Amino acid sequence: MKKKKILYKLSYIMIFLIGGFSFIFLYLLIFPSYNQSIQGGYFNNYFETHNSINLNDFNISFVQGNSMTPTFFNGSYLLIAKDDIQIGDIILINNTGKYGNYYDSISHRVIKIKVKKGITYYLTRGDNLKYNDYWTSEADVLGKVVGVLY
Repeated sequence: MKKKKILYKLSYIMIFLIGGFSFIFLYLLIFPSYNQSIQGGYFNNYFETHNSINLNDFNISFVQGNSMTPTFFNGSYLLIAKDDIQIGDIILINNTGKYGNYYDSISHRVIKIKVKKGITYYLTRGDNLKYNDYWTSEADVLGKVVGVLY
């Protein structure tokens, strides 16, 4: 009988601890503007000022908008990594102050690649859009989408 009570109390403690850690993790994901970069990685300069979570060589970025529907949706989280980019990949582009767009970054699919004077350029388009974006240089590419949390 005594063992049951102890196990019963331990189960409540475990539920409380798991729930607490889950709450903290979800809080960091839902309110990225209140957290800071956790550790160094490829993207420190951009992600420390643009409300993303940095996890070594990966970053988590929040989706705002529906240009990539049905691939991912407004409110999804993207796992971003520095990786080789090919046609068909989805990339995160630094869009701060460019093209009159009010988003700091955009994540669109690569539809063409060209190299001019040693610099690689990418032509992208959202899956839910009719028109292509402008050509983007490799300097403005923050990484490749390697995972999605819906």
